Amino acid sequence: MFSNFHQGQRIPQGKYHLHNALWQLWLTVLYSQSEINSIWLSNAYFGADNGKPVYGLENAAQVRFSVPVSALNCSQTVELLAMLHAPSLYKAKPELFKQRVEKLEMRGCTDRRENQE
Repeated sequence: MFSNFHQGQRIPQGKYHLHNALWQLWLTVLYSQSEINSIWLSNAYFGADNGKPVYGLENAAQVRFSVPVSALNCSQTVELLAMLHAPSLYKAKPELFKQRVEKLEMRGCTDRRENQE
């Protein structure tokens, strides 16, 4: 099964799910959940800037806000995390992006609420 997967041959759906489950199990044995999240965020796609793809949370923070991740406020963090859902769609339809950001901010971001009071 593993050799078929790497040779580009199609794996039946049941074996595909088994393969994914084994990978997840193996990863959780090797890494903590925070390490897995960190690795994933370091390689996630955040859209493109002037036609150049942006990968990783640190790069996205630099491109979008010109600050390191450690200097992001809650609203900026929410914007970057919202981009992960569908970066190409949100670039094409900024109104959907704005709705997504507002929805996520309502769930837990307090920066704007504190500044408005």
